[in-house]
Amino acid sequence: MKHGRRHALILVALFTPICGLFRQEPTPTPQPVQAEFGDAPDPTFPSLLASDGARALDTSQFWLGSAVNTEPEAQTVDRDSFDDGLVEILVADVVRVTFEATRSEDSQSGVVYFNLLADSNGDGRWGSFEGPSGPVQEWVVVNQSLRLEPGARQRIEAQFPLAGGNLEAWIRATLTDSPIEAEEWEGTGQFESGEIEDYRIGPQDVWSIECDPDPLVIDHGSGGAINLVIRGAAAPDTMEVVSVTGSPGLLGDPNGAQLDVDPDGAAGQVAFGQIAVNSPAWAVHGFPGLTLGVTYGIEVKVEGPEGVKSVNCTVIVNHAAPEDAPPAIITDQGYHITFAGPLRAQSGGTLQATFHVTDSGGQPATGELSATLGDPPTDPNASHARSDLDAEGFVTLELEVNWPAGVTRLYCAFGGQVFEVAEITIAP
Repeated sequence: MKHGRRHALILVALFTPICGLFRQEPTPTPQPVQAEFGDAPDPTFPSLLASDGARALDTSQFWLGSAVNTEPEAQTVDRDSFDDGLVEILVADVVRVTFEATRSEDSQSGVVYFNLLADSNGDGRWGSFEGPSGPVQEWVVVNQSLRLEPGARQRIEAQFPLAGGNLEAWIRATLTDSPIEAEEWEGTGQFESGEIEDYRIGPQDVWSIECDPDPLVIDHGSGGAINLVIRGAAAPDTMEVVSVTGSPGLLGDPNGAQLDVDPDGAAGQVAFGQIAVNSPAWAVHGFPGLTLGVTYGIEVKVEGPEGVKSVNCTVIVNHAAPEDAPPAIITDQGYHITFAGPLRAQSGGTLQATFHVTDSGGQPATGELSATLGDPPTDPNASHARSDLDAEGFVTLELEVNWPAGVTRLYCAFGGQVFEVAEITIAP
């Protein structure tokens, strides 16, 4: 009996490790933590602890917005106590967002890192996708470093497109003590300090502003008006013209100041309404027999119950040669030189003089053209510029206006000959 008992013990000892080979170990359960999570939907975004959703353990040093809370698990979807830190959303051709980072008065100054993910195409994940013009990265801000002093606040601006007609985007903003070490990041990981904030930018956020008409087309020396139309939102309270810019073209790179806009940018916020547009007659002239359009963009910021948005309105000013336009210059070699540009300039400003040169057969000429603003051209106040004609025979030269109020002359030189082009009135 003793021998039998010993053999049984040996068999048990041998069989035990063999059984261990077939034992299925239980999947470890993530241990609860007290941290700050995002709250985007999981699935498909990584928000929950089991998905390694981004989380910050210490929220007392710095954060986004004015306050921060912690929890043992992500409160999906959008069920946490509050989301702040996103102080402004502007939607035009792209979504532009502004965040605010805050450091505690009790913490030490130092560098923190801001990252932003945006689901631009609305496919329920943060990564990259193939857009019409190539790959689009949804990690739109990568480890932007900020130095925050105790008690300081700092704004962070970013932008991203809404692709393929998408009207909703979940975004994740993180402010952390260390940069994210990854080639592609999808919103995961644990951080010692900071805050994770998720926001859904949906149809209520992307209410649109439309310009009517768009574009506004007016003739040189005339005016018109743009009505702002709101879609899907309550009537705004105020509007502000942020900027007026000109688009480069055959008539040079027009200054936005050449277009009179009411209200202008200096007016700040005014009551929501209409924009009046006028094109001063002296700003730019066209070529005889040829009408050219100059394009301007007016960026308008609108604020109301639904938030803050912006829109870019387009104005096209058609330029034809006025009755007092200088006649074409015919050179001894049979070239035709026509001038399209202002007959008026401002003292201390810049005259953009555009020329078109064709040969005796009407084809675009080649070569260099130079111009001088000043009478006589040898005067120390005279300004000079030169450049080659482009493939269509055009060239635009910028000449500094060093003359006081009064009248001076514009000269040009081509093919070894010098010509007087026009009298230029100088305004103070």
